[in-house]
Amino acid sequence: MATRYAVASGNWSAASTWDGTTTIPTTGDTVVANAFTVTIDQTLTVTEIRTLASGSGGSGGGFTVSGAYTINANVLAGTTTCLTCTNTSGTTVTVNGNITGSAATGSVHAVLLSGTGTLTITGNVLAGGATGSGMGISITAAGTVTVTGSVTGGTGANAFGIGMTAAATVTITGNVLGGTNATANGVSQTSGASAVTVVGNVTGAGGLGLSNASAGSTTTVTGNVTGGATSTGITSTSTGTILITGNVTGGSAGSAYGVNNSATGALAINGDITAGTAFACSGVSATNSAGSPFHHEGNLIGVATGAQAGTTAVAARVMAVYSIATRKHGWPEAQGAMPGNPTGYSGALTYLYGVSNAGSQSGQAAVADVRKSTVYGPTSNLTGLAYIPGASSVLAGVNVDQTVGTATLAAADIRAALGMASANLDTQIAAVQADTDNLQTRLPSALTANGNIKASLVEILTTAVTESVGGYLAAAYKKLLDVAVPVFTVASVNQTGDNYARLGAPAGASASADIAAVKAVLPAALVSGRIDASVGAMAAAVVTAAAIATDAIGAAELAADAASEIATAVRTELAVELARVDAAITTRTKPADTQARVTLVDTTTTLTNAPADSAGVGTLLTQLAALIATVGTAGAGLTAVTTQVWAAGTRTLSSFGTLVADTITAIGVAFGIGSYLRNTEPDNTTIGIAAAAAASAATNAALLQTRLPASPAAVGSAMTLTSGERDSIAAAQLDLANGIEVGLTERQAFRLMAAALAGKLSGAATTTITIRNAVADSKDRIVATVDSDGNRSALTVDVS
Repeated sequence: MATRYAVASGNWSAASTWDGTTTIPTTGDTVVANAFTVTIDQTLTVTEIRTLASGSGGSGGGFTVSGAYTINANVLAGTTTCLTCTNTSGTTVTVNGNITGSAATGSVHAVLLSGTGTLTITGNVLAGGATGSGMGISITAAGTVTVTGSVTGGTGANAFGIGMTAAATVTITGNVLGGTNATANGVSQTSGASAVTVVGNVTGAGGLGLSNASAGSTTTVTGNVTGGATSTGITSTSTGTILITGNVTGGSAGSAYGVNNSATGALAINGDITAGTAFACSGVSATNSAGSPFHHEGNLIGVATGAQAGTTAVAARVMAVYSIATRKHGWPEAQGAMPGNPTGYSGALTYLYGVSNAGSQSGQAAVADVRKSTVYGPTSNLTGLAYIPGASSVLAGVNVDQTVGTATLAAADIRAALGMASANLDTQIAAVQADTDNLQTRLPSALTANGNIKASLVEILTTAVTESVGGYLAAAYKKLLDVAVPVFTVASVNQTGDNYARLGAPAGASASADIAAVKAVLPAALVSGRIDASVGAMAAAVVTAAAIATDAIGAAELAADAASEIATAVRTELAVELARVDAAITTRTKPADTQARVTLVDTTTTLTNAPADSAGVGTLLTQLAALIATVGTAGAGLTAVTTQVWAAGTRTLSSFGTLVADTITAIGVAFGIGSYLRNTEPDNTTIGIAAAAAASAATNAALLQTRLPASPAAVGSAMTLTSGERDSIAAAQLDLANGIEVGLTERQAFRLMAAALAGKLSGAATTTITIRNAVADSKDRIVATVDSDGNRSALTVDVS
């Protein structure tokens, strides 16, 4: 397909942004920014977007995106950064294509993530050859990047596959490989508490596979890590954490470690560690401190034979080892002293505790957990402090040490421990039993049904409580205490009747009777917390418009018979009013000439298509005579016409003079219908009979003829177009969008055909054939890439 290029800064979706200004790039196109800034405002599918010159498109410019769009294209940086993603958190930009950095000098990247949103890439990421950060992806904000594909460093200095200077989150499902330059790392965590997860292998090359130089960052690898020809697989120079689930192998150079942890960050490896093939190249070099130990679970395999014999799998200051099955020359460095001879390997296995420097117990059981006086450790440098009781001192069946307790407990043992004789203890137990029995006699034989103790009140503060004969005292206490909130009020005392005179009439009635009377007129229960009642009557003028809501009375609130009554009343009133209107109209007298005017207007409609010949004048006079006959032989209308027609002197039938014009004018003045007597052509120009006051009948006929075609065209007759009309139709046809193919007009197709048939051709004996535009020979119209058989594999055209 074509090479498309921007001709102005603007939106991708605007045709005015692109060459030709009629269409936007489409599937198969190579798109060049051409020193302009193109804002991607839609999902797009093209072969490639680039800031490197191609065809008629120049270098520079770039593409920006901030919305949630999908870019189905490869991304290639030229002299400027190609794709800048400014999307914010919650917005995802998706790229389906390979990412390639620039060969230009300076901070020129294929993709720049400067927003906090998410960037998802399905494709391989390759840094460029630029010196000065020609990265595949540069991350300068705390965004999220997900790559499904390999990530590789470039050929220029600091040309990272992915470089981070912010607390970003990066997930790579694919292999990570250092570039050919010593500082062209596959992934570089430069600053910010970033998090990198790799599901794949990490391998050093000329540059590091992965560099963790960011404090507080985390690197997690599920895959194998291998040193390269000159550089380490993974290097940590910060307080960051490295977690590896997989095997680690040293490289082929003296410092090309599998992993190099030269700072205080934590390092954990779950897998085998194997020394490299070069002398002194350990699988892991960990010059870490005691505050950040190196943890390993797996086999340690050093170099046993050859020039590199004795190379250790691990060189570390502090190491914690768990569940190691096989250890071959895996001794950790002991800060100047090794507990063994790593160069004397003869096939036997050397056991490794995981501690090398005296006094440390990293990886060993704590001394507080080891039996007291037990000496242990790689150099017998640790002594246990824990007191472990013997089995005879532990209750039978309880686990202790490597067995169970055997001790039993009997009553005699308790008495002996308390220093009591058997008889003395029995006496004390008997006394306790007697006291218990005494308490039981003072308590009821059983609790109440509610689980309470039932008792009687005998005295209060040593004063006896004496009940009256009627039992009123007990009743008063019961009333006082048997309330939810004990408050001594009149309501707490039983009443046998009303003790107070009732307020209001009727005299002598009780409060209880009043309450009963009120309850009798109230509903038996509330409805949704309210009293529902019906209104039987209302005082006059108590319900006003202000008291009624606007929509309180509508069709739904009216009964069917009420709506019918209203409709009947409206019809009755309407009938009365219409009768009054009819009576009023009947008494009105119409103007004497009203009908005549109507008839005159109707009659004049026959003049709208007057014939063009001179005989038409006679027809016109005949129609005017009929009009006068319609008006009648008497009346003010006819008098006015007669007066106007013959007011100019004596007319003779042998010479009409201005008779026709004067007649038309007179009729128009008399009846106020002058505008109806002026014939109108289809183009709204007037024939002008009434205006030609001094014209003869023949002159008027000639005037009519000039307004009509000499030979009216019949149905199907040909039409003659002007040259301008012919040019407009041809241009519209040639430049019709998508007239030949999608994105190709007829004019563009003719240009390509003319070049192919009549344009100059060069490079026919090579793999690149160039065809110039026909006649003008001013540009490369077609550039084709072919093989030795002439088969085209790529095509670039310029249809401008």
